[in-house]
Amino acid sequence: MKTIKFLIFSATVFFVATKIFAQSSQQDRDAFLQNRIATLDSVKTLGLSMKIYSADHHGQYATNFTQLTNELAGATSLHGIKINTFEFMNAGVVDETMPNTLIFREIKPRKNPDGKLERVYCLSDGTAYNIIPEDGNFETYEKEHAVVSAKQ
Repeated sequence: MKTIKFLIFSATVFFVATKIFAQSSQQDRDAFLQNRIATLDSVKTLGLSMKIYSADHHGQYATNFTQLTNELAGATSLHGIKINTFEFMNAGVVDETMPNTLIFREIKPRKNPDGKLERVYCLSDGTAYNIIPEDGNFETYEKEHAVVSAKQ
């Protein structure tokens, strides 16, 4: 009789623990997805700010966040994401004539709930992408969207 009660008790504890773990896992996944959306929204805002800056500076793009201070209204974070989460790419060489070229990327890739690395990018036309390479290597995507010099 004690063995049966113990087995019932163990099964109940296991069931409750599984439910709690599933709920916390779903909450973690939801929080991650909300952060992903905020990160994408932030880099889109940076892309729009760059377009505005470019319009005011004869097609030239900013090379640092200080130059975007007016366009960002002095903000140091966007949608809850700090601006220093991102870095400039191709700074000083990209302009509005290069729509498929990277201008911003998330500095540190994030590990998603599936265990894969992902990173947010913004192209010079203002589009934002969340990239999840199968092998965790972002180099291929970055090379495809880098400035190609005339010498290459």
